[in-house]
Amino acid sequence: MGALALAAGILAACGGGGGGAGNSGGSAPKASNPNAARSGAPAVSIHFCTPKPAANAADPCWKNAIATSLSNVMAGSMPSGFSATFQAVWDSKNLYVLNQVKDSQGFSASNANTTTPWTSDAMEVYLSSTNSTNTAMGANETQIDIPIGQPSSVWVYTGRNSAGVQGYVQKVSGGYDAMMAIPWSDIGTNPGVGQVIGMDPAEDVYSDGTTQNQALAWGNPGSSEQNPSIWGQVKLVQ
Repeated sequence: MGALALAAGILAACGGGGGGAGNSGGSAPKASNPNAARSGAPAVSIHFCTPKPAANAADPCWKNAIATSLSNVMAGSMPSGFSATFQAVWDSKNLYVLNQVKDSQGFSASNANTTTPWTSDAMEVYLSSTNSTNTAMGANETQIDIPIGQPSSVWVYTGRNSAGVQGYVQKVSGGYDAMMAIPWSDIGTNPGVGQVIGMDPAEDVYSDGTTQNQALAWGNPGSSEQNPSIWGQVKLVQ
């Protein structure tokens, strides 16, 4: 597959030589059979790096990963003072996604919902191992959520294995950072330079604990849930 086109509005994250700053894993493997890119879908290139096991935006891996705004309202209307960005990096074992959230209300562990986490403050990541153009989720897609108040409680929509998924949250001035470390075995693809997967991070805001009233996503406006064709996409680079 040719290089992923970087058209207007598409962002690229730069990785340093030898696997990117802070990485001790050496050179990244190459993808043997990379997926095709989806024309017109938002895209970002993510570099090969292993962050520390914590939601720590100061980690050298994240300093080299461009922050992309979660600016599309997926549900409801966003409360004043709430905004979020995401960053992503990868290594041979995991995909790492970091959301940096500005929220003047903060979060409370008592509001965490481990059964339907999107009804509380939560981080969501939608993934398609084939970068699907389908309009409904299938066997190659999954959704992984963590409630911010209980990040070790991992919720998975499809029947994919969630073993090894790790969630982390750290309170910071003006909000919080949330990170997921997602094993490639749970995503269902072999990682490698040149591989393209569908991905749409999202951030939910607690409302009443029973319905999803406010949510931001990366993909196209409107509800991006269950519709891989309008999710964003990431290309794995060195």
